[in-house]
Formats: sequence, structure tokens, C-alpha cells
Amino acid sequence: MKKIDSKSTSIVVGLGYGDEGKGLVTDWLASQKPNDETLVIRFSGGHQAGHTVTLQNTVSHVFSNFGSGTLRGTPTLWSKYCTVNPIYLLNEYKILFTKSIEDPVLYIDEDCPITTPFDVWHNELRCNTINGNFISSVGVGFGDTIQREEDHYHLVAKDLAYPNTLRYKLQGIARYYGYYEEIKEEIENFIVTCNKVRNIARIISSDATYELVKSKKNIIFEGSQGILLDQKYGFFPYVTRSNTTSENAINMCFEHGLLNPEIYYVTRCYATRHGNGPLFAECKKEDIIMTANPNETNVHNACQGEFRYGIIDREPIEYALDVDKLYHSSFTPINIIITCIDQLYKNMYDFRKGTPLATLLQIGGFNSIYVSTGPFAEHITKLKY
Repeated sequence: MKKIDSKSTSIVVGLGYGDEGKGLVTDWLASQKPNDETLVIRFSGGHQAGHTVTLQNTVSHVFSNFGSGTLRGTPTLWSKYCTVNPIYLLNEYKILFTKSIEDPVLYIDEDCPITTPFDVWHNELRCNTINGNFISSVGVGFGDTIQREEDHYHLVAKDLAYPNTLRYKLQGIARYYGYYEEIKEEIENFIVTCNKVRNIARIISSDATYELVKSKKNIIFEGSQGILLDQKYGFFPYVTRSNTTSENAINMCFEHGLLNPEIYYVTRCYATRHGNGPLFAECKKEDIIMTANPNETNVHNACQGEFRYGIIDREPIEYALDVDKLYHSSFTPINIIITCIDQLYKNMYDFRKGTPLATLLQIGGFNSIYVSTGPFAEHITKLKY
């Protein structure tokens, strides 16, 4: 392991089933250091994530293909642990352009798996044939891409530079899913999109990745989904095909000589889950939330189903923290950030009166506890208790 000194390294991890506020926290961490010294690294999941960031000048965006520091001009590294969908990436780039983010800097590791239209088609087909029994999927081909890669039909970012290689691999992937007709035009259109993406993003080797990380003083690892959706520690089959713990980030810290990372665990002040699977202490939204959240981006999804709510429960939080201990040192500073405080009825978020939130303070072991009372980075403050 090569040693890199004078680094500030943060790892953002969700404690639930996703949708905890990881984008908000990543943006908050990015706001504390100069953009030219900072790098956001996506270390899990891929284009199926949806991380909402809102700046006080009213610019707001849901990030899926760029890091959540992008509105501040912070560059993103898409690690080898993440999938890339060129079509979705290009679409998001165009949306960012309309928000005056005209040249977002995105580096993509050359070994990132590429999601094709055929992966998405197959995902949509599964969603459309389950008769309302919603599967654990966003419907954008992420899990299908991972399964196809495991079945040896590989397509990675470095392949985008070779049109004929890309064409033959796409033909093989189409056959893998049983598509034999009417695919030529789709393949050629996809190749055109891939060429455009190569002009937008910088596809780099592992050596270039090391030099990039070495050149930055502030490294922020941005996770996807939450630990309770982890492919090994979640509740199968209602999981994602990814390591949503700190595992991948800790591995990258070791590889790049990033010493003493600090972990920021994120949870809403109430529990949420999108789609089927267990949800501790489930309840109606109106039982816990005072007003409708105007910034809520989670809605009914054709594959996932409804966005569900519950009272925050100590057991799943403790379970998630215990699972993640497998990957970091007992000396690693850990913090918890509790978001959406402003949305609860007051009698539910008073930390002093034995409410469910008060039990979080009894878990202990945190270096610091933060709360967020709104959608802006400025709403995050350290809790004094």
C-alpha cells in the first residue's frame, strides 16, 4: 500500500433501505473544502441511485450518473464497483446543462460495467410480467447488468473506444437475452451515444485513477442505497446487487493509501422503504409526517411499488452498524447524521422525552451526531446533548 499524507477522507453510508439523504450529506461535505482540492468517488451501485441535492440559490437536481458534489463544481470519479448507462448519463448531462452546469467533470474507471438497452429491456420485461408482485428493482437494468457480467457477457468502459469490438459484444449481449431481430438500429444508435459519452467523461486506467486520487486533498466516498439492501446482509430477495456497506470504499482507501477515513452514517428520522420487503414499525405517512415534503423525489415506481414509511427503530440501525464493523477499524471515527427532522410532528422528534429518536442516542460509539432540518447543506448542524 502506498502512503498518501495530509488527506481528509470521508465515507457516506446509508443505514436503511436507501433514500436516507446521502446526496445531501455528500454535498455538505463538498461545501467545506475548495472544489479543486476535492473529489467525490461513487463506490457502489450505479445509475440506479437517485440522490437529491438542493442549493440555496434554488438549483436542485437528482443525481444518478454524477456525484452529489457536482452542483458545486466538484469532480466525480465513477469507480470500478459502479455500473454506467451511457444513455442515462448523456440525458443527465443535458439536464445539468439546462441548469447552467455546463461542464461537469466526470472520470470513469475503465473497468466499470456498461449497461446496455438490452439489460434495461430485460429488466422492464421482468417488471411487466410479475402481476403486481413488485420485485426489488428500480427498473433501469442495474441488477441485470451485474448478472450478465457474472455470466461472462462482459462489456466495460474501456470497450467504448473500439467500435467494432463494441458492436460484436452488443450483438452477443442481445443474443444472451434472446433478442435476435430488430436490434441493428438499436446497436448503432447506442454506439453513437457511447461516442458522445467518451467526449463528456474521461475514461481512465487504474494507474490514472491512483494519480487522480493522489492529487486531491479531500476525498468523499458517496455510497448508494443503504446497508439493509446490501446483497449479503439485506433481506433476500429484496436486496440490490451491490455492496452497500463501507466495504468497497474501505478497499479503495487501502489501495490508494488513504489513511484514517471518517465514516458518516445517514438515516432519516423515520424509516422508509421503496417496494416490498420487511419494514420495522411500519405506519402511515400521516401518522409521523407533519406536512408533505415538497422535495420528496420518491414516488410510486412500476417495478418497486409504493414508497413506504415507518417509525424509526433501534434494532435495524444497530444491526446495520454492527454489520459495517466488519470493514473498518475499531479506531475509525464514526458519525451519524439524522435527516428530515423538520418533517416530523414535534412530539416525535424531541430527543429528551423517550421518543424513538431518543433511543438512537443510547446506541453510543459515535464521534459526533448531526441533524438536518431542511434540504440544504446549511441545515446540517452538530447535535449537542
